[in-house]
Amino acid sequence: MFASFLDGPKNVLLALDPPGDVVKGSSVTLTCSASGSHPPIQSYILFKDNTVVAQKNTMSISNVQPSDSGTYHCEAFNDIATVDSPPVTVDVHYGPKNVLLALDPPGDVVKGSSVTLTCSASGSHPPIQSYILFKDNTVVAQKNTMSISNVQPSDSGTYHCEAFNDIATVDSPPVTVDIHSPLRPNYCVPPEFYRMNSIMISPPQILYTPKAKVLYDCMVGYTSTGGRSDVTCMDGNWTPLTLTCEGQCGRHTDQNGITFAIIEGTLSRPGEHPWQVSLQRRRKETSNPFGHYCGGVLIASCWVLTAAHCIDSSMDMQVVVGGVDNGRHEESDQVIAVERDFIHVDFRKSTGSNDIALLQLSFTNGAFCANGTSYVKTACLPNKIFPDGKQCVISGWGKTKDANHPLRMSQGDVTLMSKQRCRDVYGALQVDNTMICAEDTMGKVNFCTGDSGGPLICKEDGVHYIAGLASWVNGSCSGQAPGVYANVHHHVNWISGCVATDGSLCRTQSVSDYDYTY
Repeated sequence: MFASFLDGPKNVLLALDPPGDVVKGSSVTLTCSASGSHPPIQSYILFKDNTVVAQKNTMSISNVQPSDSGTYHCEAFNDIATVDSPPVTVDVHYGPKNVLLALDPPGDVVKGSSVTLTCSASGSHPPIQSYILFKDNTVVAQKNTMSISNVQPSDSGTYHCEAFNDIATVDSPPVTVDIHSPLRPNYCVPPEFYRMNSIMISPPQILYTPKAKVLYDCMVGYTSTGGRSDVTCMDGNWTPLTLTCEGQCGRHTDQNGITFAIIEGTLSRPGEHPWQVSLQRRRKETSNPFGHYCGGVLIASCWVLTAAHCIDSSMDMQVVVGGVDNGRHEESDQVIAVERDFIHVDFRKSTGSNDIALLQLSFTNGAFCANGTSYVKTACLPNKIFPDGKQCVISGWGKTKDANHPLRMSQGDVTLMSKQRCRDVYGALQVDNTMICAEDTMGKVNFCTGDSGGPLICKEDGVHYIAGLASWVNGSCSGQAPGVYANVHHHVNWISGCVATDGSLCRTQSVSDYDYTY
């Protein structure tokens, strides 16, 4: 006769499969077992933090999350006893969560100020081992914080950070840092005053001081009808400005040119084209002399229009305005560094479409860049489409019949021609609505290398308007074929938006595709 010994479950254990660290997003199985039981085990129960999670001996978890972390155990039950397993801790590991790059102080970043970029995460297990900060996808700091003092336009860019632990490397969303200049007049002056280039602020250093009083006067070349005026900054807003300045773009004293054969043009005399700019460049981070390579036209104290294809990001740029001889320094010269450039968002180098760009100049005199004189004035943006057959003038320091690099500014008369006639020469697909054409009816005058970006000026009722910017011409620069120019009237809204917003709309605002007949 055999004796039957009754006993509860023995060696009850809860096993984790796979064993080891549990990583967020993985899958695991918890299994409860016993080495023996008499009578047999009737049921199993699985617990998490002493709360029932399964009434069976196994439980699988797919796509594990941090919320699945906890202390698990199981019970095995028969008629004799209920036996608990030792606890099993499930500690879910995960990469950095909610990685963010914060800019302090937030909002607009002003040139000359200081900012701090800080990378943070809301959680990480195991802890974050390192941070890396990037500017335009280039490493700038291998830590979670970076301070920039005396912020400059070169600090503009797209920043982001990476947070790293043994589980994952996680990127923050990008943060765009766009440096604003603190002295631009249009922060406090209505845009039309700024575009007229007629307001002077004194002293400009207090523009951003709370409750500051700022005195306005007219710039050189303009007169005030009622004396100077001041505005006061209250709660971040300026009181209205009552100053009115008399003056107008596009006017100068007419002068006669001296006959000189440069693609059958004439030499320009001082003050004859006071809006004409010599755009000069040199390789960055060198002390080489600047050299002329394109033209441009002054439209406001701190703004120059030129051709988009003249912009080269590998170069430092400056403009010289007021003189006519690039071979020597003239008393009328004003040399001004280019602070920023804005290429039209729809410029296509392959076709020449929208071949227009704006240059923002550096300050030289308080709130001004170029200062108005008898030799330095602004040309007007066109308020109409000029008719076919109208005689206009081009100017610049481009290649001539007798010299590859002439030092003296030259000029020549050309006549606006219809789109159809221009297309007959170059083809319908090459001449679009962002372009206009002009020719010398005698087949002699044209622009050439070094004239790009320079103005095509049309005079109406004594006022000089920028009809076009020299863009492209047939390979020989012969006057037998028309010159093709960026159509400035087509881009007036883009130009005005750029200037009125201190450049913030330049890269985002498109221009409607008007169907001009010219």
